[in-house]
Amino acid sequence: MHLSVICYSVVLDFNHIERCKDSLYMGTPPRGFIDFRLKKICQRYADRPRYVTLYDPQKRIPVYSAYTFKKDRG
Repeated sequence: MHLSVICYSVVLDFNHIERCKDSLYMGTPPRGFIDFRLKKICQRYADRPRYVTLYDPQKRIPVYSAYTFKKDRG
């Protein structure tokens, strides 16, 4: 059985973490979220940035999440 560890880090800007912005459409962070309490999270899977999430710690919910789907060869 192979288990992959999911790690995350809270960042000030999605551009601070190498390749974290690759999960965003055209590398552009979401706009229109003016709540400064929202946490920007860069999630890693198999030691690679995979997802970005804006998380509301007060309501304990994600308000935005992004993932770039890449078609496998074959």
